[in-house]
Amino acid sequence: MNDIRHEEIRRLWADGLARTALAGKSPQAPVPESTWRLLTDIGLPAECPLDVTLYRDERLLLPVSSGAGASYLTVGDDFGTTLGLTPGSGELWSFQTDDDSPPRFVNASLDAFVLFLGLYESTGNLAALSDRKRAAAVAELGRELATYDAAALDDTESWWSVILEQRAQGLL
Repeated sequence: MNDIRHEEIRRLWADGLARTALAGKSPQAPVPESTWRLLTDIGLPAECPLDVTLYRDERLLLPVSSGAGASYLTVGDDFGTTLGLTPGSGELWSFQTDDDSPPRFVNASLDAFVLFLGLYESTGNLAALSDRKRAAAVAELGRELATYDAAALDDTESWWSVILEQRAQGLL
């Protein structure tokens, strides 16, 4: 994975970043240093595309188990599944808490996810484009995203692979 620079996140989100309840606090959770810095010094987007809500309040980093039994630290939801970090590695997963469906890999880090959301948002509305032009724009976005976190697109069933497929089809 390419190193996610917080300057890129700040550039993409400009004034759209908001402080979290963890701002200025010492590390209290088993997450990578870069993720802790994002949560305490940089902030998270106040509004996200794709029906994503990133928590900035007391729900942030609360332990939760998926219905399949895996443990995560909550960071948000996508209006249907919970988004959580794997303690230690900081990988981001989407999962159900009320059934045993398998979790879906999202990104190698929360930093990558915030960057991806910003890059996705920067493509604007593609609905007016022809199918061919929309597919080309989405393919270009996929190539750019892969330079930062190729693992997020390695599996056709990963969160981002499904999002890009739906975007290319004009569903998003």
